[in-house]
This record gives sequence, C-alpha cells and structure tokens, in this order.
Amino acid sequence: MRGTFRSVTAVLLAATALSAAAWAGPVDDAMQADRDFAKMAQDKGVAEAFGAYAAPNALRFVPGGPEKGAAVIKESVTKDFADGGKLNWEPKEGMPSADGSVVVVWGRWTFTAPKNDKGVSAEAHGTYLTVWARQADGSWKYSHDIGNADPKPKP
Repeated sequence: MRGTFRSVTAVLLAATALSAAAWAGPVDDAMQADRDFAKMAQDKGVAEAFGAYAAPNALRFVPGGPEKGAAVIKESVTKDFADGGKLNWEPKEGMPSADGSVVVVWGRWTFTAPKNDKGVSAEAHGTYLTVWARQADGSWKYSHDIGNADPKPKP
C-alpha cells in the first residue's frame, strides 16, 4: 500500500510539473506581449499601443459599455490622452487556457496626469486584467481589456 501511494504521488507530481512546463511557454509569451505593449505606450503613445495590440474584435471595457475594435479603441484612447498624461503598467501573473491559445494576464497600472498650471501632477493607481489571444500568425493580441482604479484613501 505504501509503495502504491508513493507511485501515485510521483505520477501526480510529474504530471503537475509537465503541466506547468506546458503552460510556461504561452504564459511567458503573453506576459512578454503585455510588457512590449506597455513599452510601446511609453515610446509611441498610449493610443498607438492600444490600437496596435488590439485583436480585430477586441473589447475595451470602459464606463458606459465596452468599445469594440482596434480603430474604435485607438480613437477613444486618443481622446482620453489628448491632454497628455502617461500610463505605465506591469504584468504580475498569467493563467493560460487548456490549449494555451489564450492567456489571462493581470497587473498593476499607474496613470500620471500632465502638470497643471502650478506645476503639480496627479497620479492614480489600479489593477488591470487583459485577455491575450494567439493570432493565426503566432503573434499575441489582446481580445479583452479592463482596468479598475484603487479606491482613494480616506482623509
């Protein structure tokens, strides 16, 4: 009985290790896509990045309902950032679908508003969740994106 338990335990541990290894590729790839997306937002602008990394039928969840499609999302983000401001984010963790074609990534973001006439800039922080889907050409594009601001501290 004791030998059977050890054998079952060994098989379960091996299966877990193999599953983790199989998931590592898609998760690493999607998290790298998320980091590249964030870098593009810094280098070329937030709207450009949101347009470039959106899947054709991507959904961006915003107050009032989702925006659909790369062009609509890019146009909306262009308006959102018309006065300037920076959006930085960093993925923290990802979880793949069973076949590895979709990975859900969550992370933390920081928005820094442009300086006002007194030279003061406000900052907001929050959490985001992005669903990444592997495209036919092997690239990763987001299919769904949502972010929530942290509650403001009470005085």
